[in-house]
Amino acid sequence: MSVGSVRNNMNWHKGVTISKGKEEKSVIYLKEKGVPFRYEQINSQLKPKDKYSLIELKNKSLYDLKPGEVYAINTENFEVFGVYKNQRELWMNLNPKSGAADLEKLSLDRQRSYLDNRIGRYFNLVKPGGISTELGNFYVCRHPDYLPGLTKKALGLFAVNTLTGLTQYFANNYQAGNRGTVRRNRNNNTITKDGIKYINEDIFIEFFPEAFIKVGATFKLNKEQLANLPDNPKS
Repeated sequence: MSVGSVRNNMNWHKGVTISKGKEEKSVIYLKEKGVPFRYEQINSQLKPKDKYSLIELKNKSLYDLKPGEVYAINTENFEVFGVYKNQRELWMNLNPKSGAADLEKLSLDRQRSYLDNRIGRYFNLVKPGGISTELGNFYVCRHPDYLPGLTKKALGLFAVNTLTGLTQYFANNYQAGNRGTVRRNRNNNTITKDGIKYINEDIFIEFFPEAFIKVGATFKLNKEQLANLPDNPKS
């Protein structure tokens, strides 16, 4: 067992599973004397999708991406740098000097593991600093329907002008304005100094089913509706 595994599972109430043979497995518990078991995972135990936020592209949503293809996204401006058929093609193109040679040294199974560890586990996530390659650092994205097991879904929002009632739909925070400002007010259910309240699309549609989800679509709320705007669930 590696030092990292020991550190991650120390005092963990579920213990750690170890293999004694091809099929024989057992669970052991690592515990410090006098320290109670912990029931919350430490940061190093979390999977990337549970640690990092979902990416918000510039001028499009993840659902606008062509299904099946892999995208390299510029970490500075969130624009598309390149589009590739699969992880392997992306890695080789972003690492023109060593990408092909590094993969050829590995068996097919190990190639898949190599690519998943460097690309697959970070799809559609804002990994700090991005994924390092010979051509620079990038985020990687795919259409969400091509990510089995990913539970996070890109949610659009309605921006409600609480002064006039005019409401507009946006696919993500980036499209609605300053990404940080929108996210902060959206998460805290606060209204901007310009009178804008951001409401998640699913919450808004539940209260106002006559509205429809389409980028740029507008909707007008009356005074009674403005007085009873719903809040987003606390994240």
